[in-house]
Amino acid sequence: MRVAFIQKDPLPDPFVAVVAAQAVYRGHQARVFLPGAERDLEGSVRRFAPGALVFHVAGGFEDWADRVGLRLRTALGGPPVCVIGSYGTDHPELALRDGIDYVLPGDPDETIPELLWRISMEKTLEGTMGTVCRGPDGALLWGPPREQIADLDETPAADFEIYQRYGFVAGQRTAPMCVGRGTIENLHAGVRISLAEVGRRFRPARRMSVGQAISRANMLRNRRRYRRFGFRDDSLTLDPDWLALFLDRYRREVELPFGIMARPDQLAPKIIDGLAAAGCDCVRLGIESGDPQLRRAAMGTTVSDPEIEAVVERLRSHGIRVHTVGWLGLPGETRETAMRTVELVARLRPDHAFCFTVADEPGSASTPELRRLAWLVPHAGRAPALAGLVARALDGPGDALYQRLFLLQHDLGFIRSGELPPWDILRIGTRMSRARAG
Repeated sequence: MRVAFIQKDPLPDPFVAVVAAQAVYRGHQARVFLPGAERDLEGSVRRFAPGALVFHVAGGFEDWADRVGLRLRTALGGPPVCVIGSYGTDHPELALRDGIDYVLPGDPDETIPELLWRISMEKTLEGTMGTVCRGPDGALLWGPPREQIADLDETPAADFEIYQRYGFVAGQRTAPMCVGRGTIENLHAGVRISLAEVGRRFRPARRMSVGQAISRANMLRNRRRYRRFGFRDDSLTLDPDWLALFLDRYRREVELPFGIMARPDQLAPKIIDGLAAAGCDCVRLGIESGDPQLRRAAMGTTVSDPEIEAVVERLRSHGIRVHTVGWLGLPGETRETAMRTVELVARLRPDHAFCFTVADEPGSASTPELRRLAWLVPHAGRAPALAGLVARALDGPGDALYQRLFLLQHDLGFIRSGELPPWDILRIGTRMSRARAG
């Protein structure tokens, strides 16, 4: 059987690559399709003849997955559309949408091969272990829960051959990698984050052993001649003892620059020194909020503004770029607390400021004004003098303009970040533009 992964962004997804590897290990074929790089998406996917369509949905793009899933399922004659990832786990009600048939909560590594086997044997899919779907009565029908993978060392290595259709993806020089099953870094522009995702960030997570993580990094480096690593999950800095061993071996055995995501309270001076010595060149720093009380609620620990500023200063003293990540719309958020986030970003002067709104769900305080503010925060980071003008802009028109400014700043920040060499960015832009023109 064949499984098609449908992906919005032209960046290799390390989670999808590992899940696909498990399907390939079980004797199936897997391939990624990028709608934005296809002139005839339906025709391309139809020729592959997949038994199932799988989306790794990020917060804010569930409507896109619903729309594209319905379009492809209709064109291909009905292969089931499945959603994987932390957002789907947080929101199993996605299975009630017209364009989504199944949500696979937790680890989908074993669930996808079982679904493909059931399809090949013409067996019933509803109620499969590890799935959620719409039942006969229109309510959610849960299959038996599937246990988490106990030992991640036993999972297959990421299979980036699934991107072979797109040379501009397969040829990128930054190797994306996850050392565990923490929350996957969300690099999308303009997304909304769920409260469940915020609460899970930087919490205890399953992780590979140091030896296995180093072995997989070396395998990727040797196989594709990568020039840099980007660790996309929040598992790397959770355990300082594990991290110290990993950084020591990475420095001696891998010897490539890398970027990570971390939280200020995880970056003691000794840790920062170790990151710098091992080759870290960029940290996406989770500052969460500019309001101390909201920050404490989101982090589960007390981190003061001076502590954040000291961490940023020490990172910069080692030549490490800093990208801040914050949320607007946490429970209890007001206009005043939101402006404190703008002021903190303006003081930190990060190389780039990601700011996302919490999804409109019970408990969140997200409003249209806060979403507009999230688009403007990156500009306050680049030009602190603009911070004082942001509050006045919230009450006026201009949503389309603010969103365009945000997207421009986001793209420029990504180009400056060093995540990809300029040649890779040029190839991505050229190929995607050609596909859209066609």
